[in-house]
Amino acid sequence: MNLYEFTVHLDRSPTDDEVDALYEPGLDDCSPVSRPGGPGLLMVSRQADTLTQAILSVVAAADLLLRARLLTPDMGGLEALVGAGRD
Repeated sequence: MNLYEFTVHLDRSPTDDEVDALYEPGLDDCSPVSRPGGPGLLMVSRQADTLTQAILSVVAAADLLLRARLLTPDMGGLEALVGAGRD
């Protein structure tokens, strides 16, 4: 397995309860960053066979947990891969 590091942009900052809950669904390799008045971030350091698998596993877990629409990963050109901009 390889280690992939990337940033996931959320449409809002996670609440304190959501930050605490990150460790339950397998997001213990993510560090949340809150920005008052702006979107939140998840700084990710994930082991996976491929970058695609790493991103998709974080997207699925974060989407379920935070119920936040993902805007774009900080990896340029991968927006379509994770369904960025979906409603």
